[in-house]
Amino acid sequence: MRKVLSDLSRDWLAHFTGIDKSLALPQLTDWSQDPETLHYSGEVTYMRNLTLSSKPFGATYLQVRGGIPLEDESPGSGTTKTPLGPDGLPDPRRTLTGPGMHAHFDPPIREAALVTVNGKLAGSLWHPPYCLDVSNLLQAGDNQIELHVYNTALNAWSALPLRDDKPLIAQYGDRFQMQDLDRVQPLPSGILGPIELATSCFR
Repeated sequence: MRKVLSDLSRDWLAHFTGIDKSLALPQLTDWSQDPETLHYSGEVTYMRNLTLSSKPFGATYLQVRGGIPLEDESPGSGTTKTPLGPDGLPDPRRTLTGPGMHAHFDPPIREAALVTVNGKLAGSLWHPPYCLDVSNLLQAGDNQIELHVYNTALNAWSALPLRDDKPLIAQYGDRFQMQDLDRVQPLPSGILGPIELATSCFR
């Protein structure tokens, strides 16, 4: 049976490498919700210490939990059509039963992370189950845990002004129209799910 050894979801220090900015995080949050880091793309290092009275006995895993599961609507639930989201479009997190393929997943890390424990690389987290074996890296006493998180370039791109294509059109003609560039928005970024030390991976 899986046992949680320690909840590491609070009291992190986040350092934004590209802008030399550090933030104390009492709880994990989406950095695109902060106006100062809304358009930040690049590396953010999450750091915290963990004190252990003794070296853990047996397998120990670091896991970031999260993701929104699908909700199936049973035929007798009274629902006759796919539920709509706040934008008036079908909500991808809720699907009707029946033929077809349905998938939706909100990852707990946006988009990938390299994990080090006491200065040694434990591995990378970029797909489910977002879990790494850290048994041989932990020690009795103080332990330093770091997650080097990287998002996509879209957040930085969304801050750029629209490009003026008039000189190109004047030179070569109007051969192609870029669409919806005015609708580019930053994506959620950072660690969005709880972090645990546990005796096995939750799948």
